[in-house]
Amino acid sequence: MRLTNEMTFPHPVLASWRDDFRSGRFEVEIGFEEDVQDGGVELRFEGVLTSTAIGDLISAGRAMLGCFVICEATGLRRLIELGTLPASYTFASGELLDTVLLRPIVWMLSELAGWQPGDVHPEFAGAQDLSAGDIVAMADEFAITVAQADLPALETIFDLKVAEDQPEGEFEIDLRRDRITILAGPQTKHLVDTLREMKGPASAAVMNGLYIPTIMTVLTAIEAHGEDDFAGFRWLEPFRRRCGRLEIEPAAATAFGDAQRLLERPFLDLTKLTETYNG
Repeated sequence: MRLTNEMTFPHPVLASWRDDFRSGRFEVEIGFEEDVQDGGVELRFEGVLTSTAIGDLISAGRAMLGCFVICEATGLRRLIELGTLPASYTFASGELLDTVLLRPIVWMLSELAGWQPGDVHPEFAGAQDLSAGDIVAMADEFAITVAQADLPALETIFDLKVAEDQPEGEFEIDLRRDRITILAGPQTKHLVDTLREMKGPASAAVMNGLYIPTIMTVLTAIEAHGEDDFAGFRWLEPFRRRCGRLEIEPAAATAFGDAQRLLERPFLDLTKLTETYNG
């Protein structure tokens, strides 16, 4: 979901384009800096919040000042907590790329019955009941362009979940979710998690035995159905961009080799096994 200036609310919201509040300002300026060494992106927030009613909510721990961040290129959608202004927040390498939309907001952390902010439009006269998550202030949306950050590791767009009816030792793949979801029985998921935590050859075995066939399935599905069939899911854009960077055109005939390239040839990581047995 994207927060827009045209949104309507059943309670007063402080914003420069609304007349819900007769006084008070919530204005934020956003700067950013890319670290050319590690690819991270630091966002810096400066501005003012002059509404006593909303400031009191924040001071009491009933509301939070932060920013909703959307990056279509990497599939990121994150609500970050800032607390006060000025503030800063750093994203790791690969989390932001190309156009990034930033919307500073203040939202409720808990329910509040009978809120009376005062000095509001007559439409909102009287007590207001607020729920956790309700937005009470919005600033103008910013758009920045991030150039240095690389795409995230491909594994980050996958999700391994338990399916109680899934036979142990077998997997199913669900492409109709925001992340490519691999379904496994409870014991099988535990085994995969354990192997990945062990890192080294154990983690490499998971990459070769599970993620290569999963990516082959994705490449084959895109060829069969077309990208438009998956356009509503967040995993598509970062997956498509990584394919584009490697000049990969999804096709079943080349899926095996392409999956190895996309995962940076994880079979080579198994060479540590020979070191173990020969050592």
